[in-house]
Amino acid sequence: MLRNYWWVGVMFIALTSCSSTYFNNANDMGKAFGQVTLQDGTELSGAISFRARTNNIKFYGSDSKEARKILLSDIKFIEIRGNKYAPKLIRDRGSLTMRFLKPLTRDDSRLGLYEFYEEETRTVHDYRGRPYTRDQEKIIYYLETPVMRGQEPLWELSGNQLVPNFDVKMSEVVKDCPALAEKIRNKERGYFYAMITGRDRVDIMLNIIEEYNRCK
Repeated sequence: MLRNYWWVGVMFIALTSCSSTYFNNANDMGKAFGQVTLQDGTELSGAISFRARTNNIKFYGSDSKEARKILLSDIKFIEIRGNKYAPKLIRDRGSLTMRFLKPLTRDDSRLGLYEFYEEETRTVHDYRGRPYTRDQEKIIYYLETPVMRGQEPLWELSGNQLVPNFDVKMSEVVKDCPALAEKIRNKERGYFYAMITGRDRVDIMLNIIEEYNRCK
C-alpha cells in the first residue's frame, strides 16, 4: 500500500514540474500569465515564455496547449504582474539584440527612457582563490529618440553617445527646444550629468524629458 502512495507522489511531482511557471524577470520567464499587445493593436491574454537571446516569445492561449511563436518585432508591449515591458533593440555584450525593457516615460513622450533588468550568475573567487558562483543584478538605463525607434539601438545613459560632453550631445538632441537646449549647454543644475551614479542620471534625464514634452 505504501508503494502505491510513493508512485502517486512521484507522478504528482512529474506532472507539476512539467507545467510549472516562473518569472525571474521580463527576459527570463516560463508560462507567466500576462497580456500581449501586438503592433496592429491585437490584444492577447495567456501564458508567456521567453528567454533572452531569442527573437520570439512562446504564447499559450487559454484555448490551446500548443505554443504560438510571436516575433518580438511584432509585439508593441507585454504586461505582466502590473508592469509593462516593450521589446527594444539594444547592444548587449557587443552584440545587437532585442530585449524587454520597462518604460519609465509615458507612451506619447517625445523621448523614451527605459530600464533593463536581469540577473547574472558570475564566477568569482574568495580570498584563497577558490571559485564560487554569485548572482548579481544588472540594471541599465536607455534613452530612445524619435529617429531611432525600431531602427537603431537605444543609447545607454552612460554610453559614448551621451558622455563625455553631455552638454553638447544632449543639447543637440533637443535643439528644437532652444530654451531647454540652452539650460543643458550651460550645465544648469538638474540638466547636466557627468561622472555620477545611475539613479541620479535617471532623475536628470526624466527632468529633461518632462520639460521637452512641455516645449512647444
